[in-house]
Amino acid sequence: MCPLLNNTTALLSTTKNPSSWEAEPKSRGTFNILSICLSTIFICVWKAYHPDMPKKMPEHRRWFESLWEFAVRFVFFFLLPEGLFALALQELRAACISYYNVKQLDACPPIPASWYSKWFQKWIPTARHSEPPSRLHHWTMTHAFYTVMGGYAVVTDDPIVGSTPSYRVLEWTEVLEILEHEPSRVPDISEEHILARSQSDTLSKLIALAQIFSFCMTCILRRAEGLSLSILEISTVAYAVCAILVYIVWWKKPHIITEPTLIEKERTQTNEGDSAPETLVSEGHNDDASRRKADAGQKKIIKGLDANKYSIPTGVIMCSSPTLYGLLHLLAWNEPFPSSSEGILWRISTVVVTMSCIPLLLLDHTYVFERWWSPRVVAKLQMGILCVFLLTYVPARLFMIAEAFRQLLYLPPDAYQIASWSKYLPQFS
Repeated sequence: MCPLLNNTTALLSTTKNPSSWEAEPKSRGTFNILSICLSTIFICVWKAYHPDMPKKMPEHRRWFESLWEFAVRFVFFFLLPEGLFALALQELRAACISYYNVKQLDACPPIPASWYSKWFQKWIPTARHSEPPSRLHHWTMTHAFYTVMGGYAVVTDDPIVGSTPSYRVLEWTEVLEILEHEPSRVPDISEEHILARSQSDTLSKLIALAQIFSFCMTCILRRAEGLSLSILEISTVAYAVCAILVYIVWWKKPHIITEPTLIEKERTQTNEGDSAPETLVSEGHNDDASRRKADAGQKKIIKGLDANKYSIPTGVIMCSSPTLYGLLHLLAWNEPFPSSSEGILWRISTVVVTMSCIPLLLLDHTYVFERWWSPRVVAKLQMGILCVFLLTYVPARLFMIAEAFRQLLYLPPDAYQIASWSKYLPQFS
């Protein structure tokens, strides 16, 4: 019995004590860097992009056409994330004009005032509507974005029983004019009704933002500890910043709604002295003509309201997005490159992208030269500026994308080390 007890005691003494906490590895590999960057970029583009209303098409083609259009836009915004930010700013501009125009109409109830506004209204007289509003629900920014994305359509013919009616999607300026002249034609839907049809919710947006925030914090911690970052990681940070800004701009925009809200056909007779605009009476299928009319009426949506007060200048929209994207890449100015020539080319490309605001501003302000030059000369000037922009910006962007992946094969040793605190941040790949 003694030898058996001795062997048991020796076995127990040689067994290691169980560890209560095992530290994460202190290094990472190339695949880890690549997978986390690509997954973060995918989340940025996929969740940030809010497509407009799809075109009317047969049921058997709708799925394929919608998928193809989404894939084309996805690839475009994957290559040019600043284009997505510019698109979001353009739609924000239109939505703000829609929101502040409709807010002036007597047909829509005013937005409930805050408690301090109600307190001041007791002592300060304010103008009130002469008649009670004819619509029940408030016109919110969700309604404005829903209008801009093509959420309202007019029926173009008498539908057959059991079939889907044909319709034409209305421009947002057309919807505004209908609300001004015949508000009863526009369905009185609530914000909750629109969001219920949206294929996204606040929770999914917050989860995507958490992944983006986690990646950015990891890069910040690496910088704080003096560790190298790959060019692809810095490019991903630029994607993340653009995605966060797009999230903020499009927070109230519905995500993926496939069917518009139908507006009834215009009445054949109108009240005496009350004539509807030409953009509203057309029931044909000439979308180009209606779009030109809508664009022409954009400058005079509702009388007595300065729409430019609530809009973002086009030049600011065109210049801010590529400049912001280029500025973020300047963080990699001193990072190592495979060769000195590639480093010089990459720095030149970054400066070209950052300074692309100059030709864009010139292109947006060529109307100044119409005072001295003929329209033909101004048109040639615009074409020349556009050619210079495309011949410099496009090669610079393509080189930056290619160099971001090539530099992964030539990273310094400290680029594979993990920052001390970043290992505790959640990462998804």
